[in-house]
Amino acid sequence: MVVGQAGLLFAVDDYEGVAAAMIKIAADRSFREELVVKGYNNAERFSWRTAADQVAEIYKELLHS
Repeated sequence: MVVGQAGLLFAVDDYEGVAAAMIKIAADRSFREELVVKGYNNAERFSWRTAADQVAEIYKELLHS
């Protein structure tokens, strides 16, 4: 899952849940900051370096099989 722990998930028709989350994010500074930190940490999973390393591993496995 792309969002990991860095975001909130909702059913497509959970309008009340979305509204409550938006209010919590706006009102609760520590919660908001926690999501920001988790977002930056989660984004590291998608760096170009990580992608290159994963592709290199696939090539190595293919060459050795």
